[in-house]
Amino acid sequence: MSAQGVRRGAERSGPAPASRRRGATRGGHALWAGLLLWGALQGCEPPASSTAPLAAPPELATSAWSLTRDQRIARYAQIRDAAAARGLTRTGYLLAGIAHAETGLAHCWSEATWACQGPASVDCGGGPVIAGAGDGPCALREGGLGMFQFDGGTFEQTLQRDGVGILTVAGNVS
Repeated sequence: MSAQGVRRGAERSGPAPASRRRGATRGGHALWAGLLLWGALQGCEPPASSTAPLAAPPELATSAWSLTRDQRIARYAQIRDAAAARGLTRTGYLLAGIAHAETGLAHCWSEATWACQGPASVDCGGGPVIAGAGDGPCALREGGLGMFQFDGGTFEQTLQRDGVGILTVAGNVS
């Protein structure tokens, strides 16, 4: 018998590995999984003192995503074309993914009225661009601007740092 035959035989002579034993630990795994799930859910109950849900600030109470499928496709094309004009020919999808994660592809406030209103943009028909709502009350004018949420402090500081070009879709991409 060859050395390989001896090794194969030795592997077979001992007890089967746990991965090959049928039913030996299935019940044990299910029990542990159930206990872990039960323990995790115990921390999910709200405290007895918090019975009232938190309300959104009045200026953010409305949530509206108004980009249709066709508008999103057109926005994807705008992002791709603006990136290509800057020599970024293979990253259009990545940039579109970032814009989607930041604002749902919205660039204008009219496309996402849940956010704050930023400065006026020609690409928004003279209306405001979307401005981030996570920096405090909209009156502070401190949110990021446009679909990529450029943020250098206040709106004025951001425009001073990045230029007024970021108020357009093409400028926000590049």
